[in-house]
Amino acid sequence: MYHEAGLADAVTWSLSPGIRGPEHTHAGFKCVDEPNCDAETYFLCAQAAGGSVDFLACMDAAPEPFKASIAEKCAAQGENGKALSWSNITSCFTGSQGATLKKNAALYFDELFPSPVGIPHIEINGKQQMDRSAASLLKALCATGISAGACKGSLTTADSPTNATAELRIDVI
Repeated sequence: MYHEAGLADAVTWSLSPGIRGPEHTHAGFKCVDEPNCDAETYFLCAQAAGGSVDFLACMDAAPEPFKASIAEKCAAQGENGKALSWSNITSCFTGSQGATLKKNAALYFDELFPSPVGIPHIEINGKQQMDRSAASLLKALCATGISAGACKGSLTTADSPTNATAELRIDVI
């Protein structure tokens, strides 16, 4: 959906990993469906290096279990066809920047969702989206009045498109 006509520019895409921190778990960092938080930390480091939706889509398409070689491949594929610096990503992952990003992501997630939450948690302009299908999300984005080619002809597009913006936030990647 990110690459649908005009959506990448009309929507603020906020992606955050679902990391539970030691303050919440009283044991250490915990992440969904894996024994450690390596995939989430690589994603955070890729974000710091300019990665976003394309990097995440590449990581999600990879077979389980996660390996660093997957993140390296996704960095080479890059964001919008532009490769991300693998050396910057690995330096971040192995250094204090990665630890800080992971800690901050856990604090964000734990504060936003102190109780268990269904995943992924998707919001458009602060409103939780229960139907996570691409068609439903596109309809909800277009209903905000954004100007994007993907919304042309949509029955939910504002009658007179404005310079409206939309934020699509996905928590738990």
